Amino acid sequence: MSEEREYYGNARLKGHGKYTKDLMERGIKYVEFRSIDVNPFDQFGLSRQQAEFFRLFFMMLVWLDEDASEADIERGMTMNEQVASEHPFAETAFQAEGLHLLEKMIEVAEFVEANDKAQAEIAFVQSALMDPTKTYAAQIVHEIEKSSYIEFGQLLAQKYKQLSTAEPYRLRGFDDLEMSTQLLMSDAIERGIQVEFIDRQDQLLKLSVANHVEYVRNGNMTRLDSTISHFLMSNKTATKRILAKSGFKVPGGAEYRSLTEAMANYPRFADKPTVIKPKSTNYGVGISIFKQGMSESSYKEALEIALAEDETVLIEDYIAGTEYRFLVIGGVCRSVLLRQPANVIGDGKRTVAELIAAKNQDPLRGEEHRAPLTKIECGQIERMVLKEQGLTFESIPDKDQRVLLRENTNISTGGDSIDVTDDVDPSYKRIAEAMTRTMDVQITGIDLIIPDIHKPSIVNQPGYTLIEMNYNPAMNMHAYVYKGKGRRVTQDVLNLLFPELPARSN
Repeated sequence: MSEEREYYGNARLKGHGKYTKDLMERGIKYVEFRSIDVNPFDQFGLSRQQAEFFRLFFMMLVWLDEDASEADIERGMTMNEQVASEHPFAETAFQAEGLHLLEKMIEVAEFVEANDKAQAEIAFVQSALMDPTKTYAAQIVHEIEKSSYIEFGQLLAQKYKQLSTAEPYRLRGFDDLEMSTQLLMSDAIERGIQVEFIDRQDQLLKLSVANHVEYVRNGNMTRLDSTISHFLMSNKTATKRILAKSGFKVPGGAEYRSLTEAMANYPRFADKPTVIKPKSTNYGVGISIFKQGMSESSYKEALEIALAEDETVLIEDYIAGTEYRFLVIGGVCRSVLLRQPANVIGDGKRTVAELIAAKNQDPLRGEEHRAPLTKIECGQIERMVLKEQGLTFESIPDKDQRVLLRENTNISTGGDSIDVTDDVDPSYKRIAEAMTRTMDVQITGIDLIIPDIHKPSIVNQPGYTLIEMNYNPAMNMHAYVYKGKGRRVTQDVLNLLFPELPARSN
């Protein structure tokens, strides 16, 4: 004897109550299927392709629209036991019935326009019914015969351990999301915060603890920052004007709305260290830096690159020094990164293109913000930067020669991240925190040029220059760094949103 709620059968109806009669009165919420065998050839025990197959199979059961008597159920249980006891290499006694059901599944698949994975699994099951050596059971027996049951299990365990640790930053099953969103979700789930998708494609999450609900986009955009604050930070001119009036140091420069207008002012910038970038952009897109002035052709090319991203281009003084990213959350500087521009180190043997390909093999590097670091591209900007160094993608750099592929330091354009949070003088953290109060923002990434992070900044001799503030700063580059200590700053976002929970450090 057991309680109704403790019943575990092959299929279990789940509703809003504890008892079977509640299903009649309040309906079925979902059906729980408990007779699916584990697939040892998939690291999760069930492949996505199999899951799609089962979805179609259950849809097919509804499609058939047939009732089953008690006798039918008993016969089905007997058949199930008989199939389970059949030899792995023998054709099943119910091959014809299996093929008939698969034909019905094909009809369903065509009707609902099922994806290729589901249809491929149907084709596999059809072939396995005709040739039992293809079944998972037969494959297991074959592998055991080659070694032993224990050795086969150990090989699989080692393989899956390697797969699970190769990319520790990934939240399995959510690889399509940006890294910042994956990290926030992972931390939220671990802390018992309920996570729901409002719009998966738009990276929009609903987080809730009891009756406390928060909405987060891209892993760090919350109600705590206003729309106008995001607009001001995306407008680099507006950011500089506001902060300059409050006494912060910003670079000089000008803005132009057309290529013709900017080209007419080429003599003003020709021999000056200069930065050319779109007025409103993110992730370092469209930025060109010239430390020694530039030719008119390079100037024009940089303008065209920037104007492709925005209708207005900024031309600013290049500030000598090193660029650092200060991540401020809730008025406190949580992390400081030194970001090195995309680069490769020569070995005297391989071309620049080959060195880029080798560096891109790092498991921390990916594309479209799906990894902590970004793969280095071989594009127009990289070609132009190489040209300024007298190189091409086919050049072979000397051993230990550092070759720049970008001048801007953004991780999103292939840069390297190095944590210096514990090394920077506290005065710079206070400056970054003061900037967030001036701009009235809670979560932002502030880029400062600092010649010497160990030398304090004082009012009469500021040791920094503001480059920009970012309203959607990447979280992943702080959590998984190229060098130094990684800091789980998504925990700080959750601490800020849910102060009623015990705080977690990064």
